[in-house]
Amino acid sequence: IMSDVQDHQTERAKLRSELQISQGIIEGGARERRSLLGELAQLREEVREYREDGQDAWNELAESRSELERLQGIHTTRSGSAESDLYDRWVELASVQEALDQRTRAEKRLRSELSYMQRIQQSNA
Repeated sequence: IMSDVQDHQTERAKLRSELQISQGIIEGGARERRSLLGELAQLREEVREYREDGQDAWNELAESRSELERLQGIHTTRSGSAESDLYDRWVELASVQEALDQRTRAEKRLRSELSYMQRIQQSNA
């Protein structure tokens, strides 16, 4: 009987140890999930900001194009300073286009990271 009691106590201790290990794994997974959710929220916010910045850049580009068209109209009636103004606006327009291209690339990168984080989150769910 004592041997059975001792075997039972040993088995119970093993099960308790396995339970503690399992609980630790579950708690670690929950912490990792919370961390990933935080990163996902941050990435979503960054994507939103890049979209807003991209829209601002598009608006600025449209304004610059309108200004360029206006200056081209002036150029047909004037020379000299209008050419200089036109060139300056063209350079500015190219700069705005480059900024927009950079934002577009950054937004694509963030979308890719967001997708990756979502896949990780789904695989951990």
